[in-house]
Amino acid sequence: MAIDSHNRLAAAAAGAVTERARVGWTPGRRLVVLVPEGPFDEAALARQVWALAGAGPRRVLYLGLSRGAADEALARRRLASLAALTRDDGLSVSTRLATEPNWLRAARAIRQPGDELVCAAGQTAPRWGLFGRRPLSVVLAAGLGLPVHEITGLAVEPAPGRSRARAWLSFWLGAAAIVAFFFWLDVRLGQLPDNPARMALVALVVVAEFALLGWWARPAG
Repeated sequence: MAIDSHNRLAAAAAGAVTERARVGWTPGRRLVVLVPEGPFDEAALARQVWALAGAGPRRVLYLGLSRGAADEALARRRLASLAALTRDDGLSVSTRLATEPNWLRAARAIRQPGDELVCAAGQTAPRWGLFGRRPLSVVLAAGLGLPVHEITGLAVEPAPGRSRARAWLSFWLGAAAIVAFFFWLDVRLGQLPDNPARMALVALVVVAEFALLGWWARPAG
């Protein structure tokens, strides 16, 4: 990296001391950075990660998420760029591209004891059943039980090609299909003789329906 780039990073580090103290980052542990899928300022993210890492033995993993072949090339280029912008003599930087369906599963697949996660304050995940969105940091902290630090001041745009209307349509079509199937099953059970065995089957079907609907509506990171 050029000398002037390191000077800029050093200046950013000087202004980030308060942020390091606020989030409680422990030098020496691995910092796992969840790289936003949408457009953002890569240099700005690299500066904040470099500053957040602190002094002493440091390890940083940039974790990208690829949901298909269409965006894999962009994700790999972005990871390589972030690693080059962040790496220095005292900082070990690696990258990994995950193909999990959401951030929660991606982070769970690579976590190690002592890991601390980093995401941008603008990164979000769907609430239960796609009813609005909530901060990704909340989803990760609840799902993994690891420290999660938010980087503020980084504008994160929605990932290209992610249609909110298409997601809503897919969710409701799937939910309608589940309800229709169990309604048909209830009708068939209604034709059986009225006895304890039939009542037990009806109760089992109701439990299965609610369980399946809950699984379908689970939040995705």
